[in-house]
Amino acid sequence: MPARSPVSDPFSDLRQIHVAAAQDHADAELSVAKERFINSLVFAFASRADNVVRLMRLEVDGQPGDFYAGLLDRYRAVTLEDIRRVARRILEPERLLIVVVGDAKAFDKPLDELGPVTRIVLPTATR
Repeated sequence: MPARSPVSDPFSDLRQIHVAAAQDHADAELSVAKERFINSLVFAFASRADNVVRLMRLEVDGQPGDFYAGLLDRYRAVTLEDIRRVARRILEPERLLIVVVGDAKAFDKPLDELGPVTRIVLPTATR
């Protein structure tokens, strides 16, 4: 008999999303994250071709030509409240869907333990 596939608890992930949306992140953690991101930007401008593409993108997107001049300052200005505000707006755990693919009998527990199940049977591929 084949080994049973474990069904992880997706609700633990949902709980983490709820916590992230409401959590106060430490100033030091935010500072480190911003500096890492800012330091990684040097690689976005590694070649002349990259620079030309980015300048063309500014034109297409309707951004000002000096957009990149103040970019680092804008990243440095991000606050904990900015992070919380965006997290509350974007993270909506109640709207997430969990997709499980495979033979339901092969999982270690019934899928309906995770919540309502909508079964979609796909047509068998012919070769």
